[in-house]
Amino acid sequence: MRIPRTRPVIGVFGSSDPETVELAEEIGYQIAARSCVLLTGGTGRGRDRVKDRAILGAKRAGQKGYVAAWVGVERTKRHEDSERDGSGLILRPGYEHKRNYVEAHLCDAAIALPGGEGTASEAAFCLVLRRPIVLVGPKWVADYRLSVENNAVAVGRFRKDTMERMSSHEQESPLDTAIADAYRSLTLPAARYLPLPDQTGAGPIVECVLDLVDRMALPGKIPEIAEFDTMIREYAEWLEQLPSRE
Repeated sequence: MRIPRTRPVIGVFGSSDPETVELAEEIGYQIAARSCVLLTGGTGRGRDRVKDRAILGAKRAGQKGYVAAWVGVERTKRHEDSERDGSGLILRPGYEHKRNYVEAHLCDAAIALPGGEGTASEAAFCLVLRRPIVLVGPKWVADYRLSVENNAVAVGRFRKDTMERMSSHEQESPLDTAIADAYRSLTLPAARYLPLPDQTGAGPIVECVLDLVDRMALPGKIPEIAEFDTMIREYAEWLEQLPSRE
């Protein structure tokens, strides 16, 4: 189901590192201020994780008069009803960590701050789905440096960390085949590396990721499987109510 839209959806991924949560809030603000839709794995109801602080930043932009549209893909064991929260939409696709694939599928591009295996899986799914990504901080250069010479090593590390996250004790899902197929095509993607700045450096990070977005072909959408039909419709209705991009 192709949903017409003009606002790019930009994912922000990371962990609970105090060094990055404040930066995440400013990134969320800058994404909203540039008339884009913020996407994270949170709900905006906490303050100690990147996924929630980025949403708080978007909400702060809303208080300044911007259209602060955001989508949270909450981690739950089972598929649950979606929920509107002001100018935001919380989706609950279920399948715990496998929902990271849904996050990446929804993005047109993403920013990955330093994090653990969960963040690595979100970044890896962006790569296999050909979503441009900006990798911020020394961790990505040290552990996942994608280059012509080192591509095989980096790809292997991404695959290892992601598949460990998608552990065997989690329930089977209709996403499993898509995830496996996506990994067979993991190659050198559109990725950029930036150093970790202080919170005043959020603007250049957002500008960098927007430079990678193809505004004529925004690919982000919810994976089309039968049990997501209602969620897809709710997402489409929510998008339709957003003002056109300024």
